[in-house]
Amino acid sequence: MEHKRYYAGLPSQPVLVARTGPPWFPPTGPEAYTVQKELRSFGDHRIRTVWETELAPKVIDLLDSKAVLWTSLDVVGIIEVEKSPARAPIVLWIGVQPVSLSREDGRAVAVACKDILVKEFEITDVEVEIRESVVTRAAGPKLLSPPEFYSDPIANMKDPLTTALCLPISAENSPYVEGTGGFYLAEGGDSKRVFLVTARHVVFPPELGLNEDYERTGEDPSAPRHNVVLLGLKTYEDTLNFIHEEIGRHGWTRDYLTHKLAALRNEDDQQAELIRQRFESERAVTRLTEFEGEMENWGPDLSLRILGHVVRAPPIVVGYGPEQYTQDFAIIELDSSKFDSKSFKGNVINMSTQTKLFEYIRMMPPRWGERIETEDREHIPVDDLRKLEGVISDKELRNPPVFTRYGERCFAVVKDRGTVTGMTFGRASGVMSFVREYLDNDETRTSKEWAVLPHSHKAGPFAAPGDSGAVIVDGAGRIGGLLTGGAGDADSFDVTYATPMEWLMERVKASGFPDAHLNPVFT
Repeated sequence: MEHKRYYAGLPSQPVLVARTGPPWFPPTGPEAYTVQKELRSFGDHRIRTVWETELAPKVIDLLDSKAVLWTSLDVVGIIEVEKSPARAPIVLWIGVQPVSLSREDGRAVAVACKDILVKEFEITDVEVEIRESVVTRAAGPKLLSPPEFYSDPIANMKDPLTTALCLPISAENSPYVEGTGGFYLAEGGDSKRVFLVTARHVVFPPELGLNEDYERTGEDPSAPRHNVVLLGLKTYEDTLNFIHEEIGRHGWTRDYLTHKLAALRNEDDQQAELIRQRFESERAVTRLTEFEGEMENWGPDLSLRILGHVVRAPPIVVGYGPEQYTQDFAIIELDSSKFDSKSFKGNVINMSTQTKLFEYIRMMPPRWGERIETEDREHIPVDDLRKLEGVISDKELRNPPVFTRYGERCFAVVKDRGTVTGMTFGRASGVMSFVREYLDNDETRTSKEWAVLPHSHKAGPFAAPGDSGAVIVDGAGRIGGLLTGGAGDADSFDVTYATPMEWLMERVKASGFPDAHLNPVFT
């Protein structure tokens, strides 16, 4: 029973293969319930200093020597929620392909990894756990201006169609594969071109066998373009269906309040409140019906929703260069006719619903510590649009300056409007993860990834397949990375992976855009 219930509470609830540490005892008694687990970051520890350069390579060599089909190596804290210790126990968390490692063999592997920790690095307070887990590379008319206030009755539905980050996109020739437009980019220099950057596998799906270097120089204007559209097939249909449901809900509320008002006699205070509520419902029906018309004008014709075309997309390379990050990006030149220069705000996160704004203020700094409160209070958005400025350096990604009340060293981060999960909040401990991919020719590739954990077990996953291309941002509005995938199952990630933004910008500039910067404008 342990292997099925051990990770209850985690987004994908993976199957435990084997572990070191004390015995596990299942809940007993008439009121027994499954203990919930939660992933956490952790504070200063020796494993932070030796992990990337010394410990992880030895663990990888061991796994390869035993022919373990591993998929990911993460270093995380894992707690039992009901106990909630001041400091989360640290775990070397190994993902393996499903049904590829028996529990008996897994136990031997876990013990061998533990021996490396203890005998070679004198780390005695870190356990080893192996679980089954797959790594997934998650993949018209003018755009609307972001809503100005969260009271806008169509804010939730209008959100994906505004110029704010992150746009739900797909390639015109593969609209069934959807992802997210990550961030805007100006070409710089004398150029007026504005680009959108996303993960390459969103617009060149690997299953189509397209992993060659792509570059459109413009020298041959007759050459076909690789167009990118706003809203793939599923997102377009889901948005229309949601509008229909909301019109029905607000219409029913309006009719109910009308009947209730007719039954009231001489109750002025209650009548006034009901009249106000009915007015809001009627206003919502009107606005939603107008918005439904706008959506239907775009129609199922993908050519009406073309945002631009890909101008540069280097091949996906896992473990690129000395840094070993994943090269997975595409640069899309945007059609300026689809953007209103007055409504285009650049790289901003839209928090035009009351829930989003409240959650942002509640979950992000400045609530973590006096230093952050002093420096970052000015960054709390007052106009529902959180402007993104700058990037988190590679060095700081590994050494988050923020400590939680539990002594955890981590960044509080937010992902806006992933195509699947929407706005979510998470924690990044700064300990890089390692990911193994298996190619069709029996070759393997290993990469380093910036790892992000869910904010809590109640918050749900930070990301899921389909959120690829979204940017991950800290409390000061700095971009930390571009989401490329995660470890978990086909529906959700336990750990989300991103390519560090500082390195990504270096690769963008080296790919033919040396003057590129993050402050674009349409003129």
